[in-house]
This record gives sequence, structure tokens and C-alpha cells, in this order.
Amino acid sequence: MIKVLIAEDMPALLKKYQRLLEKDSELEVVAAVQNGYEAVMKTVLCQPDVILMDIRMPKLDGVQCTKIIKEN
Repeated sequence: MIKVLIAEDMPALLKKYQRLLEKDSELEVVAAVQNGYEAVMKTVLCQPDVILMDIRMPKLDGVQCTKIIKEN
């Protein structure tokens, strides 16, 4: 099972991505978050194998968030 975290600030897109990924029996969406801060926290807690990261998000953008996650 591949654990996936989705980071997307638009709720409609977030739900769409989550529904799409959950159709695949080999994927498990372990977290769906709406900003970079939540993505960093959930990455530590959920330890996903893959992160689908939006680049433009409020509070902490996807580029900064990815740097923080990689450093940790």
C-alpha cells in the first residue's frame, strides 16, 4: 500500500484528488490538508510515501513546505 498525502488549498480540488486516488486499491490517502503548515505536521505524523503538493498555498507555500519536509 502506497501512503499519499495531498496538500491543496482549494477544497473542491482537494476532494476531487482524494476521490480519484482512493479508487486505486494500492493507494491510501493518509492525509488531505489545505496549507503548508498542515502538510508539514501531517507528514511527521503520517509518514506518507508520496506527497502531492500544491505550489501556491496560503501561510506556507508548496516550495517552502517541501524544503522543510526534506530537511526533516
